Amino acid sequence: MSHPVHFAAIAGVNIVAVNLTPPCAPLLHLAGAAGKASLLEMLGPTHKFLLIGCVPAIPLVVHVPDLALVLP
Repeated sequence: MSHPVHFAAIAGVNIVAVNLTPPCAPLLHLAGAAGKASLLEMLGPTHKFLLIGCVPAIPLVVHVPDLALVLP
């Protein structure tokens, strides 16, 4: 049986990845408007963050529940 906090951790990691991924990318559009930067300027650093941070975190949080449940 899955723990509700584990489910919330999975949902949180996936929501972060989806909100930063084009074509929609609402967080990129918001940050671009606040920082007066174009979307193309932000795509390079954002893709590095996604590849180094989010993509490895998603399978780890999904398949190793102890990682998601260590703090709560």
